[in-house]
Amino acid sequence: MSTLTDVLKQVKAGVRLFEPEDRSIDSMIAFQPTGKALIHAHREGLLEQCEFKKESYRGDLLISAAIVVGGLSYKGDEFLTRETTLKGLLVKHSPSVMQWLFGILAGFVLAALVSWLVP
Repeated sequence: MSTLTDVLKQVKAGVRLFEPEDRSIDSMIAFQPTGKALIHAHREGLLEQCEFKKESYRGDLLISAAIVVGGLSYKGDEFLTRETTLKGLLVKHSPSVMQWLFGILAGFVLAALVSWLVP
């Protein structure tokens, strides 16, 4: 599961404040993938609203907190459904699933033809 999907699941479950475990630099660095996933979700319209706090550390700007207001948007809820349900995965990968099913059906038809043609 991707960091983005994990973060969206947390938002749907009611988590509104995202921040590192503590104020150490290791925790801040470990939090960056979560913070970047939240920024991406916000920019893509998957969240209603999100505010970010950033801090400078040795010339790098690190995300130190994020507050989600309003939860998932309709687009975010649809995205999460597509990523986490069997129906969503089938729709997402429908061409490959349909090709697989067609291959099985074609195999049965070919086997029936061969058994009919060969005495």
